[in-house]
Amino acid sequence: LQQAGLDYELALLGQRFRAVPAPLQAVMSDHAGSIVHAGFLPSRAEYFGVLHAADVVLSTALHEFQGLSVLEAVQAGCVPVVPDRLAYREMYPARFRYRSLPDNAPGEADAAASCILELAGVTRMPEPPDVSAYGAAQLAPAYRRMLHRVHAGRHSQ
Repeated sequence: LQQAGLDYELALLGQRFRAVPAPLQAVMSDHAGSIVHAGFLPSRAEYFGVLHAADVVLSTALHEFQGLSVLEAVQAGCVPVVPDRLAYREMYPARFRYRSLPDNAPGEADAAASCILELAGVTRMPEPPDVSAYGAAQLAPAYRRMLHRVHAGRHSQ
């Protein structure tokens, strides 16, 4: 992104561990002037404040359960830029996914940057995809029905 001359800021949100992985140390060092926050935020209000102020949420996840942090960011108005793997294939259209190269970190970083540049290259950043189908109001009835069937099945045996 720097090489392309894109003006950007980074918010690296999440729990900090005692040992910071070398790639994260490199990002923090190389982009120190662009980092607006790094680490855990003490309240949900602050967390969502950062999400609402952001344009893009980037995931580099190799493992995740449901992609909830990206889902929260998209719900807050961020455009997702996610690897073409995991649950992201089911949740986000191809234009928001970059090539998955888990064994080639530099190649994958280039793919993610290219995706961001392509999205930013339009006249205006696209609208985030609709993720309302993943909301509690939509999912709760289906989960309730499923749990009732499981409960009824146990009592009929």
